[in-house]
Amino acid sequence: MDDKIYGIGQILVEREKNPETYLRPNAALSLQALLLKNERTKIIDANKQKIYPIPGSSNFVSMSQMQIEGIGHDYWIDDELGGDTITALVAFLLALDDDPGN
Repeated sequence: MDDKIYGIGQILVEREKNPETYLRPNAALSLQALLLKNERTKIIDANKQKIYPIPGSSNFVSMSQMQIEGIGHDYWIDDELGGDTITALVAFLLALDDDPGN
């Protein structure tokens, strides 16, 4: 999808430029990016881009320069974006209740 934004810095910069869009991370897509290696690679690459503005300066910094690399783990789901396995796992994770009975 061409309309996805992968890095948190990109989300914050875009949200600041266009606050009326209410751009927020999507939980299902974020979980897929956490669990699918090819999606995680896109996040890591996005975090290396110097797009986050330094307040009071005309300079920019990448998220990785702020020690946010987003690498995390080496465990992946053998599936592709929107595949049956990842879709079922994400649906399960989103359905978990952190306060059962209430």
